[in-house]
Formats: sequence, C-alpha cells, structure tokens
Amino acid sequence: MDVDNIQSRASCNQSATEQKKKEWAEEHSIRLQGLFEQWQKPLGISGQEYRRYAKDELSDCYEDPILRSLIESIT
Repeated sequence: MDVDNIQSRASCNQSATEQKKKEWAEEHSIRLQGLFEQWQKPLGISGQEYRRYAKDELSDCYEDPILRSLIESIT
C-alpha cells in the first residue's frame, strides 16, 4: 500500500465520522429544542436560537462516550 492510498482512506474515515457527528448533534439539538420549548417558552427565548446554541455545544460532546450516552438518555 502506498502512502497516498492510506492517507485517502484516513481522510474518508474522518469525513464519515465528522458527518455522523453533525447528524448526531442535529438530531439531539432538535430533541432538546422540543424539551426547551415545552419548559422555557414562557420566558420568551427563541427555540430556534436555543437549537443553534445546543447544536454547537453538542458537537463538542460527541467524542466523549459518557456525555454522549447521557445526552441520548435525556433526549
């Protein structure tokens, strides 16, 4: 195997992992938005704004299996 082939495979795997991370963050940010709107809507905070914030924060949690499991159990 040459180096270019190995690097290409590593890049593909990294892209697939990044895509899964984005999809996971999107799915759980939608779920959190629903919970947020159910409980916080009377405060006048936008659910869409909260969802964008949650999605960014959830992306940081994806790599940690304990945090990811906790978030999945909450949502």
